[in-house]
Amino acid sequence: MNGIVQFRKCTLTNEELVKAVDQMTDQMYETGKIPCRHIPARPNKDYDLLIGEMLVRFKELTEKKTLPLTENSEEKLRHLYKTQNLVKNNSEFTGATLDLLNEWAGVFPF
Repeated sequence: MNGIVQFRKCTLTNEELVKAVDQMTDQMYETGKIPCRHIPARPNKDYDLLIGEMLVRFKELTEKKTLPLTENSEEKLRHLYKTQNLVKNNSEFTGATLDLLNEWAGVFPF
């Protein structure tokens, strides 16, 4: 992983980070050009640093085994958990979604 990532200079939200990496990856495949590295580094714009930041954030989430909560997360999870039996046959809610609900079933006392 890029050593500069350890300084945690990226200020993008998770959503902004994913969007930036997605757009830059698409552009790389469309143009066939590898993104340039800049000096000085641009933590919110350089592809290698954005990928590094994404990896660091993912690692933190998986190591903590905690669910990032928002204001409505508990309410949404409660609704999904209660209705999971109704949607098991719906392909949009099978697999990863139900696995996540089952994994976190003990987190909230529903």
